[in-house]
This record gives sequence, structure tokens and C-alpha cells, in this order.
Amino acid sequence: MVSTVATSHGWLCERRRYSDHILAVGTAGNAVGTLLLPSLSDRFFGRRFVFYLSHVLYLVFTLAFVWTPSYIFQLVFRFMASLSFQTNYQMPYIITLEFLPPSKRGLGVLVSFVAWTAGMCFTSLVAWLVPRWDYLTLISCIPPALCFLYLLCLPESPRWLLMSGKLKECAAVLIQVAKYNRKEQPSAAELEAELKELRDNHSKEESLVHILRYPKLRLRAILLLFVLACTYMMYGILIFSINVLNNYFLSHLVLSAFELPSNVLGWLFSDYLGRRFTCIFTFIVAAVFCLAAPFTLHNEWAHLVIAAFIKLFVTQLIFVLFLLNTELFPTPVRSTGFAWSLVAGFAAMSAAPYILNSGFGPAFPYWFMMALLLLCCLAALPLPETLGLPLPQTFQEAEDIGNGRPLLTWIHHWNYEKHSLPGVTSKKPHCDGDSATEESKMI
Repeated sequence: MVSTVATSHGWLCERRRYSDHILAVGTAGNAVGTLLLPSLSDRFFGRRFVFYLSHVLYLVFTLAFVWTPSYIFQLVFRFMASLSFQTNYQMPYIITLEFLPPSKRGLGVLVSFVAWTAGMCFTSLVAWLVPRWDYLTLISCIPPALCFLYLLCLPESPRWLLMSGKLKECAAVLIQVAKYNRKEQPSAAELEAELKELRDNHSKEESLVHILRYPKLRLRAILLLFVLACTYMMYGILIFSINVLNNYFLSHLVLSAFELPSNVLGWLFSDYLGRRFTCIFTFIVAAVFCLAAPFTLHNEWAHLVIAAFIKLFVTQLIFVLFLLNTELFPTPVRSTGFAWSLVAGFAAMSAAPYILNSGFGPAFPYWFMMALLLLCCLAALPLPETLGLPLPQTFQEAEDIGNGRPLLTWIHHWNYEKHSLPGVTSKKPHCDGDSATEESKMI
């Protein structure tokens, strides 16, 4: 870079740690925002409002960060801008998956991950073309500003509206969806009556603490937190390994580009071979590549290819875990549960630089990741297969996921209809899918 934050403000000698403090404050803001904003979306404001709130926070405080000369204010503004980092991705992701039937959720996650990967690859190019931190920061404000073009057409999640008792708004969204999909449109009054009956049949539970009352759901939440934290730690190790080649931009581009096939593979495998099988199988394959990595350290190009394949499978794991996370948490705490998983992941990722610079040699990170992958493989065994099942609306429905699906049975695209929740009929992949709620009939 021609210009960095440190060189622009003279953070040298006794001030050389200022850059570390900026990064640390940004990470703290990211963790706080990932806990706070999704909780607000679940309890009070909904997904749509919090999505735009996160963009406002980023735009206002990022612009302030660029222009202020004060180090103290830079710390404050970086913290405030970082509150939005994960939420501005998470909210549209949650909205999309709460609209989609079971057969389309994998595709929905694929689209979001491809967009993320394309952004990472594009970042390498932009950073190479614009080697000034202030210009690069201003350019990063363009995408969130463009998101406001969707202000009038981005709907609120009908699942959240239903759970919040906003039946009129929920019915309006569903009628609009039915119109767009050329489905038969019921009258608003008739639909509101059906939605009211549906909501009255479910108790309203909104706190994540309620998970502790349900033993199966509690165990699955703990396992998901652990597995996702370990996976994010490995992802961080691979991101910080961009010095595989002398050309950092090229290393970053190659490692980022390998995420594209991981998204497609994750989608195909999880939709056809099942979420649980894909998760366990990917842990094992990634461990094999970690075993091979120490033997390629003498050849930087061979080492880059092996590292890229490890990143491919780790990213595929994140894809499947995101999908499982969405399908195991009930609607009242789906955003909050997702947020806690991400916070656990980011907290674990903060240990990645210390593992890379542990002093145990360049092969140590790969031995460490291999052990972690095998441990996560064991932790993923008790997780249920969610392929073809409707999203749980209540805590009890989330607790019941997996009933009728033995853990020792491989459930996949060709047999999942034989193993569904009691009283729930699984649909063919080309059908609407989520028959457990009224809204799925419109989608």
C-alpha cells in the first residue's frame, strides 16, 4: 500500500501499536454489534429495519473515521462502524431463508456465499488498484449506499411478522408474494384469520434463554457454537496465511477464488447427500489435506494449492453450518442464535494470529487444524438431519426436529420423505415444500 492509516498519521516508534488498537476495537465492535443488532431484529424492530440501520451506522461512522485527525475519535468511530459489519450481511440472509421452502434453502445460501466470495476476490483487485487506505475506505461506502435503492421493494420477513402478531402486514406480504409467483390469492380477511389461528396455536417465546429448557435443542446449540467457533478459527488461520507467496495480492486472490467452487459443492452436497453427511464428510476430507500440507512447505506453489483446497473445504463447512444453524433455531430467536454462533466464531478467530506465530514451526498450524477437524467431526455426529423439513416456528418444533430420523441412518435426497417429523409431510424438491405454515402456500 502506498498509504496506510499508520503512515498517514505517523504511528511510528512509540505509537506503532496504535494500528493494533484500531484492529482490536474494530473486532470488539463487530462482536458487540453481532450480539446487539440481531437481538433487536428478533425482539422489536424486525429484519428489514435493522438491515438499514446497520448500513446507516457503517456509512456515518466510516466517513467520520476517515476525516477525523483525533486518535481517540478514530477508536470510537471504528468501534461504531464495526457494529454493522456482520449484520448487514446477516439480515438479508435471514429474510431470504425465511421466505424459501426447504428445497430452495441450499440455493439461497449458495447465492449469498457466492456474493460474499465475489466481494473478497474483488477486494484484492480494488486494493491493488487503489493503494491508499482513505480512498479504499471511501470506496467501501458505495455498496451500502446502493442498498438503499431496495428501500421500497425489500419486504419484511413474514415469519417474523407472524410471530410478532402483525397479521395484517404479514398477510399483505404473503399476498404480494403469491401475486408475484402467480399463485391463487386469498382475500386479506381470510388469510388474516388463518394466520391468527396459526399464531394462536403457538406459544410466544422470544428469549434465547428458553433454549435451556429443551435438552435436545440445548445440546445442538452448544455443539453448533463449538463447531462453528472451531471452523471460524481455521478460516482465520487460512485468511492470515496470505504470505504463502511473496505477492500478497495474488495469494489473497487465489485463496478467495477457491471459495467459489466450495459454495457450489456445499449447495449440491447438502441438498443431495444431506446436511449432516456433508458436514461430517467435509471435516474428514479437510483433515486429510491438513495432513498433506506440512509435506509441501518446500514448494510455495504446491503449498498454496494445498492451502487453497483446505480453505475450499473449510468454507464449504461454513456454508453447511450456516444452513444447519438456520434450520435448527426457531423463528423467535433465529437471528439471535445466528448472532451468537457468529460471535463465538469471531472470538475463536482472534486466536488465529497466535496459532500462526506460535513458534512451533510452519507445520504446527496444519497439525493443529487437523486435530480440530477430527474433534469437530465427532461433535457433529449428534446433530440431526434437517433436509426437507420445514423451518421450526416454535421452541417445541425445534426440539422435535430429528424425531423419526435415526442418527445411524443416512438421510439424503432420495429417501428423506420416509423420515419426516410426526404429522409433517415432506415434499418433493420441485414443490413448495414448507407445508407446516400458511405462508409457504404462497411461495
